[in-house]
Amino acid sequence: VMSTSTISSILSQIYYLLSGFRAPDFNSVFEHYPNEPRKFMISQRKPVTNYVRKVDEENNIYSLDGDSGIFKIKHSILMDLGKVIERSITLSPDVFRKVLIKGQSTGEDIKIEDDHHRFMKLNNDICLRSQIDCYSIDPETNLPFVFEIKSRSVCPIRYDIENYADYLDYTIQGRKGLHSSFEREYYDLIRGSFLKWSFQLKIGRMDGAFVAFHNTREMFGFEYVKSKEIERRIFGSEIYADACFQVGSKVLMLLSLIHISEPTRLLSISYAVFCLKKK
Repeated sequence: VMSTSTISSILSQIYYLLSGFRAPDFNSVFEHYPNEPRKFMISQRKPVTNYVRKVDEENNIYSLDGDSGIFKIKHSILMDLGKVIERSITLSPDVFRKVLIKGQSTGEDIKIEDDHHRFMKLNNDICLRSQIDCYSIDPETNLPFVFEIKSRSVCPIRYDIENYADYLDYTIQGRKGLHSSFEREYYDLIRGSFLKWSFQLKIGRMDGAFVAFHNTREMFGFEYVKSKEIERRIFGSEIYADACFQVGSKVLMLLSLIHISEPTRLLSISYAVFCLKKK
């Protein structure tokens, strides 16, 4: 049993191994800046650690949970603000103001619907849970579909979250450009988020991600990125994306079985892939 955030970090490491650190597709993005890196960010390639815990002795069920590490995050503003932005998009302005804006509560008993989830049984061995943020109706097919909401702070805040207040004057001012542009943010999405997002969206059978760009004080715009676009950027095609997901999950299961078969092992499992270059 595990969440999408946990498995997406592990599958990313396995993907680096299977693909030999294959670079994403940056076609039509940052074409005028050829010296900018064309590979995944170092922060995304760093090792990840998870804990294996037995949650049901009778049925021999284990959970795989993420490890937050030994260092405490000084600022949780991006996580907290992400929840607020999600509510501001999914609730009516009146309900949002009455329930969540300090000092504007009317005392009414307004209930907000609990989170909704989708579950996936993977390879008959792994149970995955994905939170569903929104749904809509496709105007062409008249069929419902679900999608994810992602709040996205501008690049200098993400690079230096400890001092985020120093970058409140950084704004997105145009479509194209090395900085202060939507192109810069999309370039960083390809390098730093799309791989994990692709796994998360696939688990939830979601159509795409609705991205809200901000600097913690001001919203600059929104972008809807379809799952097909994300998979094309990272894997090259939907077929290869599906294959990587299936093979990666089987490798994950094999590693987990090897780990829990030895009772003297520690509860934690670390995943790291290193790129060795020939001289």
